[in-house]
Amino acid sequence: MVVDTEVLVERIRSFIDDDRAAQMLGKYYSGSYTGALFDIAPSLRSDEPNRLTAHDMAAVATLSVPLSGRAVAGLVDRSDELAEKLKQVPDIDLAQADDDALSALYRLQGAVDEIDDIGHVTRSKLLAHKRPRLVPIRDQHVLGALMGVDHGPFTEPLRAALRADERIIERLDELARDADLSGLSPLRVLDVVVWMTAYGNAQVPD
Repeated sequence: MVVDTEVLVERIRSFIDDDRAAQMLGKYYSGSYTGALFDIAPSLRSDEPNRLTAHDMAAVATLSVPLSGRAVAGLVDRSDELAEKLKQVPDIDLAQADDDALSALYRLQGAVDEIDDIGHVTRSKLLAHKRPRLVPIRDQHVLGALMGVDHGPFTEPLRAALRADERIIERLDELARDADLSGLSPLRVLDVVVWMTAYGNAQVPD
């Protein structure tokens, strides 16, 4: 069952308006979490926005889901096909994405899902590295905290919540600026704050 938009808005705001939100974001990017490299490591940035490259595959590994040899082989073998589909996915904010944009994203997701050893979580991280403003990362702890379940639809419910309360994006941008991470996408700020608060903060001592 998909959570009601109003409920999702309230859950999101409970995390990002918490006094600890800035602290959680700062701690994550302080160097104690390899996932910080996913966003800020220059060597993991690709100069090919419409092609999945080795940079993107390596970036996924920083989020604790390294790709298997079979997965890498599948991505390489279907590189041109995936590039054509990726070109059709606009680099825009999720809140601004119309249904055509999401349809293009879903076609790309479907193609990636056909590759051996790439599940929905891994796929979301791979595509989020290419379209960080559009594609939310799927994580069981984040989904559980926001959706009440660790599976199921997330992109469209999140889009509805972002549209329902424009202050969410304003707050996420504010958190990024305060942490000197103004280049970070709002979706990634939300992902990190929720993940840290719900799970990650307890994994690394202060």
